Amino acid sequence: MPRSNIQLGGQELKLDADADTSITVDTDDQIDIRVGGSDLVKLTDSTLTLTSATASRPGIVLESTNADANPPFLRFQKNGSSPANNDEIAAVQFYADDDGGNVFVAGQIKVYSDNVSDGSEASSITFSNINAGSANNCMQFNPTETVFNESSVNRDFRVESDDNANMLFVDGGNNRVSFGANDMTNTVNIAASSSTAIGLTIKNTENSKSGELNVLGSGYAAHGANAGQLWLYNADGVTVGSATGNSGGVKLVAGGSARVTVDSSGRFYVPNVYSSTTSSGANVNVASDGRMERSTSSRRYKNSIKDATHGLTDLLKLRSVTYKGNNDGDTIFGGLIAEEVHDAGLTEFVQYNDDGEPDALSYGNMVSLCIKAIQELSAKNDALEARIKKLEAK
Repeated sequence: MPRSNIQLGGQELKLDADADTSITVDTDDQIDIRVGGSDLVKLTDSTLTLTSATASRPGIVLESTNADANPPFLRFQKNGSSPANNDEIAAVQFYADDDGGNVFVAGQIKVYSDNVSDGSEASSITFSNINAGSANNCMQFNPTETVFNESSVNRDFRVESDDNANMLFVDGGNNRVSFGANDMTNTVNIAASSSTAIGLTIKNTENSKSGELNVLGSGYAAHGANAGQLWLYNADGVTVGSATGNSGGVKLVAGGSARVTVDSSGRFYVPNVYSSTTSSGANVNVASDGRMERSTSSRRYKNSIKDATHGLTDLLKLRSVTYKGNNDGDTIFGGLIAEEVHDAGLTEFVQYNDDGEPDALSYGNMVSLCIKAIQELSAKNDALEARIKKLEAK
């Protein structure tokens, strides 16, 4: 029947036998469809509205009975005459009522055309919800990145594994990340909640390249391309190990063996040093704070040089002793007592602790005292020989 022959004129067109399904055009530029006695569809020039008071209704089903692999589809197309970058292509919005009688957008999905240039087309998709009365961007898929929490609200991000509820946890309020547990002690935390050993592996499968771990603090200046290294930097100093625990000490391992060890008491070990021998004299000094320095003798490192005044008389004040060290078992040593050298006024040869107490002796430096004493003895000997010769000549 030609379309022009149906003129409803605001009347109701009944479609079934009991007259409860019909089409009505009683409002200008609007079509209403009633199904089963209830208003279901309203169609205007801008919207299609489906309304139902029945639970789990209304619904839209796109069903294909075709046996091929092609699915049914729902298509949104912006077909304007002047497309432009960043146009909003489509939006799916979810509305709800608040308890004040207001309607708000509880969530929405939007698609944008980032680039409409032929051959370079690009798009973005955003997912938004509402929090504390304001809409915010939860997740966004851009042409070159995927962004979570673009709106920078206090939102955490959590990924569960098969048996770990916090396999990855991002604390949005405190700017911290945890792997394996909800432990936000530090900026980045790695924890294990099972019997599996905890560890961090940095591996580069490219044979010509090595892995690199950089731990950089304030005041860091960029370093060169030195891969395969551990960089620890902080303007205020770097701590390796833990303030508590680590009863086995801290070890630096190379070639499968510990090459340097600092035990839990702070003692420092370099095992291979003992087997690497030299005929040179000892030249390392350990200060009371544990600082190690190279002992030198060149005038390049000295100033205010004067002839020594202490000699034979002072040397004769000293007592040569043998003793056992408190930590050396029954080994017997020979030497001097630091307190006695101090009492003899030979303070330039005494090393003091932080409380100003005599603590050690610079035995190497005491050679100068012995040389001065020998020189004085030699002078006395020369004088005696001259005197004897003079007496024998009479």
